[in-house]
Amino acid sequence: MTGTASQLEPLLPAKRRETPLPALQLAILCMVRLSEPVAYTQIFPYVNRMMELLHVTDDPAQIGFYSGLVDSVFALAQLTMIFQWGRLSDRIGRKPCILIGITGAACSTLLFGFSSSLYTALLARTMAGLLSGNIAVIQSMVGEMTDETNQARAYPIVELIWYMGSIVGTLLGGTLSEPAEHFPEVFGDIQLLKDYPFLLPCAIAFSMAMFGVLIGFFFLEETLPAKRKANGLPPFGGYDAIPTTEEPSKDQVEGNRPSVWSLITDPVIISVLRPYFLLSLQVTGLEVVFTLFSYTAIHLGGLSRNPAEIGIALAAGGLFAAVTHPFLFPALSKRFELKSLYCAMILTLPLSYMSLPILNIVARRMTDPENEDMLTPHGRIVIWILIGMMLVIMRLGGMAYAANTIFVKHAAPSKEALGSTFGVVQTVGSVSRGLAPALVSSLFAITASHNLMGGWFVWLFMAGVGVVSIFAVLHVRDGAYERERGIPRR
Repeated sequence: MTGTASQLEPLLPAKRRETPLPALQLAILCMVRLSEPVAYTQIFPYVNRMMELLHVTDDPAQIGFYSGLVDSVFALAQLTMIFQWGRLSDRIGRKPCILIGITGAACSTLLFGFSSSLYTALLARTMAGLLSGNIAVIQSMVGEMTDETNQARAYPIVELIWYMGSIVGTLLGGTLSEPAEHFPEVFGDIQLLKDYPFLLPCAIAFSMAMFGVLIGFFFLEETLPAKRKANGLPPFGGYDAIPTTEEPSKDQVEGNRPSVWSLITDPVIISVLRPYFLLSLQVTGLEVVFTLFSYTAIHLGGLSRNPAEIGIALAAGGLFAAVTHPFLFPALSKRFELKSLYCAMILTLPLSYMSLPILNIVARRMTDPENEDMLTPHGRIVIWILIGMMLVIMRLGGMAYAANTIFVKHAAPSKEALGSTFGVVQTVGSVSRGLAPALVSSLFAITASHNLMGGWFVWLFMAGVGVVSIFAVLHVRDGAYERERGIPRR
């Protein structure tokens, strides 16, 4: 095959021998990556309590609004910058962008721990969002480390690190917030922790992030092809290993970087963006509404679970995903065509939504005769088994992210535009993740208040979104396949 340095590798013929993963560099990347989900998720267990102690409002019913505002400013700030980070990494390299991002996460987390007002907390979260573009850069790095034969093994490993970090972060925030009050024999005499009761989990997250920066600075290798060539490094074996007939000049490399407009109007990229937007909307909405549904009283359509039980359920679901995804997705991708696998994973999400009202129906039939919101001992066992089954189905659907990431890699119009392409996709994902909590929470409240469609409206609506997303997946175009056969992108 002939080609230029701007070409991506085609969809390879079957039975090509699998390329070994660059295990050491992938492990280092994962170590650097781990601190980000820890820093991001450690605030969730205590953010409502923090808003109470900051006295942002005298109305307890408004606490949730301000807690949501703290997370919303992060999403908004991330939305404005995530594409810019991906595009910048196409120019200066992946490694410096990742190190800047992790440093930003560390500093903003420490600032959040020192927050003594709502404005300081919002400033810290805004700073975190502005510097939170690493997901697009990391996906680009993995794409450049891998090829068609081993990428299905690599992307779930990176996803695994997010789940692991989320588990560590929520446990960290839930256990070590207000340490002077909860562990007076150890921290009771430390005035700093009395003045800033949420500093300890933030300080630990800060330390983890800075450790990740040091590891990355000394041991993480650059993957951007142009930078590796300039530094005299051999190709990684992914996009950088594509044989070329001639070496591109700097001007040619710059010319291969498409404009923002060309990316967002590229029909192949658009075909990948549609299902990703709907996928992020469903997964984020499901996580939000599961928490809300579980906490809501049984007679109002929920399960009457307390925050500790909800936290355990979510952690268990995350643990299941962390253990199974890195092994299950590669095995399935070898047996089934990627688009068919993507559709099957998407199908689990509407099933998960429709399982929630059925859980409530079961719960209503297993309540204590003297208390309509308290389950009988037998009922608690049954509900926990059903919750476990629902979470398994839900987390299986999360593997759709790995499938989508491979399609995004294939959709990039050139290897010089890989970071920009991931940046565009993650920007769309940020919009979806920002929209989902408000949309699903509002639909749940309206459905419960007005008993719309017998209390089923929110579930039918989101299941309908899932059906639409299946059709969107069916219309995904595989850029690698089309390049192999010379099919025009337009």
